[in-house]
Amino acid sequence: HAVLDSAGTTWRMTDEGDAGRPTAIRIGALLLMGMGFLSALLALVFVAYAGLFATRGSLPAWVQAPDLPGSASAQLIGFGLVALAFAGAQVAAGWLAYRGGMPLARWAGAALALIGAAVVALAMLPRQAGQGALVALFPGILAYAWVLVSFALEGRWFADAGD
Repeated sequence: HAVLDSAGTTWRMTDEGDAGRPTAIRIGALLLMGMGFLSALLALVFVAYAGLFATRGSLPAWVQAPDLPGSASAQLIGFGLVALAFAGAQVAAGWLAYRGGMPLARWAGAALALIGAAVVALAMLPRQAGQGALVALFPGILAYAWVLVSFALEGRWFADAGD
């Protein structure tokens, strides 16, 4: 649990174990961390693709990759870095919710889950995506929904854990 020190100025983590932590919070925090790790992997793929395949001249002759203009490469790298920061925030909020139950972790985790669900829902919208995108991305929406509902309904545990 996260416990406020006797002066009431700083938080410290205790090793009291999982006593009293609702299972929904534990699952929600693990889902948030898992989605953060998946987001980080996707972000690294964007950055690696933009960095490695920016110019066709830097590739071996047998690689058939499209040539990206400089602005597209920079945009992919920028998108990847923003996604990497978002993924890091998800993992941090999930860890704080799992480990300590700090009230800030509840609100940060819920906000990140809401943003994540919106991004996944937007990824399913294009007509070209087809049924495969619905099947592949729907579990992500369910995971974010679990985080949102569990963090919202078990708010008293976060309030009690911070005392």
